[in-house]
Amino acid sequence: MNSMIAKAARSASSLALAGILGTALVAGAVSPASAGIVKQDNWETAVSHRLSNNIRPMTSIVGQPFMQSAAIVAAHFDADGNFIGATLEKSAGNKVLDREAVRAVKAVKYPALPARMAGKPVTVPMEVLFSNTLRKQDRIKLRATSYEIAQKYNSDTMVASAATK
Repeated sequence: MNSMIAKAARSASSLALAGILGTALVAGAVSPASAGIVKQDNWETAVSHRLSNNIRPMTSIVGQPFMQSAAIVAAHFDADGNFIGATLEKSAGNKVLDREAVRAVKAVKYPALPARMAGKPVTVPMEVLFSNTLRKQDRIKLRATSYEIAQKYNSDTMVASAATK
């Protein structure tokens, strides 16, 4: 497992794929994105902002420290780019945080998918961070897991074309 994580961390194509597939990093409040269609290059940022605005404040959870917690939720889109559902792929280690991550991903009003993602069903791993202090090595592991989720759901053609961008 560690060699897989190290390989993903060193691989520019794996990091590019995770970015191209629109992984949302949520770390604190940000200003809301404008409604409507978003330029392709801004899709990830718009979704991240919208997701961040949907996260309810979690000041404390009795008996469970969550300052380093993160969940990965897979957002599923049909071939027309319509959001069709979300599934928890990596737990934050707390059921309350997991439910909040899935709820927030489902509540996002998604802009049109970028052209490179349109025309086929696609799954986008959303990294939902409940802290802005996640350690760098934990972020690398999280990104590697997001990449694995993207590969699990999306066709080899999409993975290959995304890696060349």
